[in-house]
Amino acid sequence: MGLWVLEPHSDEKVPGTIHLRRDTEQERDLTQNLKHGTGRHANIVLVPQPSNSPNDPLNWPQWQKNYLSLFLATGTGIMSGTLNFVNPSNTAYAKYLGTILLASNIVAIIGYAIVIAKIRSMNYLYAGRAIHGFGLAGLEYLVTSTIGDLFFVHERGFHLAVWHFGLQAGNSCGQVIGAQIVAAQSWYWAFTYA
Repeated sequence: MGLWVLEPHSDEKVPGTIHLRRDTEQERDLTQNLKHGTGRHANIVLVPQPSNSPNDPLNWPQWQKNYLSLFLATGTGIMSGTLNFVNPSNTAYAKYLGTILLASNIVAIIGYAIVIAKIRSMNYLYAGRAIHGFGLAGLEYLVTSTIGDLFFVHERGFHLAVWHFGLQAGNSCGQVIGAQIVAAQSWYWAFTYA
């Protein structure tokens, strides 16, 4: 294998991993009492194993889980986009406040529109970015754990990719939209009406 990844010394199952497919007769015997996928996924052992409760998110209809995944990806994109509204105005408000903004960008990121809309000093900027950061950090963490609760291991990759696309689209589009707002109005508008 490349990049200094060592080849395994035996065919035993690697600790911390799971086998999703039942390719051998021995694996079929070991997994015959477990729940499996349906249709083209009939040969896949469902991990984690769903309960018999209709309230278990793993037992929800697929359309409902897909809708929730798309909703979470869209919400993440909007939230991350509002963070980046302020990036094009960094130079303008650095001149206004008479300071360098490296520290505020590190602290960075719900409430910046409330606190910073009436900006009077760097303390307002730090407080607003910190509040927004707490909101965005929670959103990013909770979305990935929600995907883990809704989907089986063999389904998670696609839905995490959709969520990540929403996150990156918000990051990219937020700066473009913010730059247009700052260019047309002033740097205050990026905070006040974001």
